[in-house]
Amino acid sequence: MLVSLDGWERTDAAVVWSGSLGKGKGSKIEVKLDSIRLVPALTSTRESRDMIESAGIGRWLKAQKLKSPISTYLEVAHISPDMTVQTDEAGTTFVMKKNTGTTSIPFKMD
Repeated sequence: MLVSLDGWERTDAAVVWSGSLGKGKGSKIEVKLDSIRLVPALTSTRESRDMIESAGIGRWLKAQKLKSPISTYLEVAHISPDMTVQTDEAGTTFVMKKNTGTTSIPFKMD
């Protein structure tokens, strides 16, 4: 999920959820999300960090454990070595393509 704040329209950050996969039943897979963090843009790391800090949410630059983990599920419509198509409990469909190394993730993940 991309993040941009008023006054910082040309600066991005991303929200990264972490958790674990549980049991699957049919095409559904249980997911438990237990932490969240913000990651700055790779091309404008300083500006992205400044945006996050100025909004008072700098603590989220380090992973924060959720007080109550979020349990949900994903329904997998397609899976192959290069791509998955899945829909979450809210009905949002995600098409995820494997990164082959020819492109980089545009956010500072470390």
